[in-house]
Amino acid sequence: KRKNPQSTSKTAHPTAQCAVLRSASRMDKEAKTTTTGKQSQRKDRPHNAISLPRRREKRKIIYMIRHGVAVHNVPDATTGEPPNQSDVRLTDPSLVPYGERQVQMAGYIVRRDLKERAIELVVSSPLTRCLQTSLLAFPPGGQNSSPVDENTTYYCHEGVREAYGIHYPDKRRSVSSLRPLFPTFKFDSAMSDNDECWKPDKRESWSDVIERVDNFFHWLSTRPEKVVVIVSHGVWIETVLRWFCPLALGSDGRRRVYNADVYRGEFVTSLEADQTDMHGATRRTIQLQNVTLLKE
Repeated sequence: KRKNPQSTSKTAHPTAQCAVLRSASRMDKEAKTTTTGKQSQRKDRPHNAISLPRRREKRKIIYMIRHGVAVHNVPDATTGEPPNQSDVRLTDPSLVPYGERQVQMAGYIVRRDLKERAIELVVSSPLTRCLQTSLLAFPPGGQNSSPVDENTTYYCHEGVREAYGIHYPDKRRSVSSLRPLFPTFKFDSAMSDNDECWKPDKRESWSDVIERVDNFFHWLSTRPEKVVVIVSHGVWIETVLRWFCPLALGSDGRRRVYNADVYRGEFVTSLEADQTDMHGATRRTIQLQNVTLLKE
């Protein structure tokens, strides 16, 4: 069960650190040289030396934030039971007032952690509760001392949405209806107008979510921004952490990601300049390092 949305904890969670997570293209080679006396074979016979791939690393600071409490997260006041996720009236619900306060605090936590640095890219799920979270936590134009400026890009990407299917809260609105409601955002060109991913009788599998996560991070690795916020959902963030960095969810890997939780990590892309894939593109290795749950 998720914790009571009306309660918050100010207890700092231990830092969870992890190194390399997953590589789509593992092309590392080990150079082995033998020595004879005080001179190495490489020095004596340079034409026999093994050439290592030239590596170039790109690093980004990323913050992963789960949206605040929305209508579908609020239990029944009488029974304490969660709402029926199969209720069509819960399609793409909005934040409740408590959730709005939560995400404003999440924005403060990020601002405090960044100090003087500005966020360069905010990536949001296309579900309303995440778009609202993004704008409340990080108001455009530096409002309320927001750690964004006029150069910050707000981007809506289907790759960071919740696992879809069956549950109506995870069905998004059409892009044409979202654009006028959230004009700050650029919507990814790959998104269809209507939600073609969500099915009433089939839930997205965990392996499909993993593939979507992997594709998203490879997309992110091509972006120039160095300070990035990702506003997403519990299942999505837990999938990222379990698959790429399980220690971030505790020693047993069973910690849940709660509403308005903020995780900071270092996203590292290693480009192997001398290696290309079957399409001629430079091979890249993605990592997530030093993941920490930030608290008040």
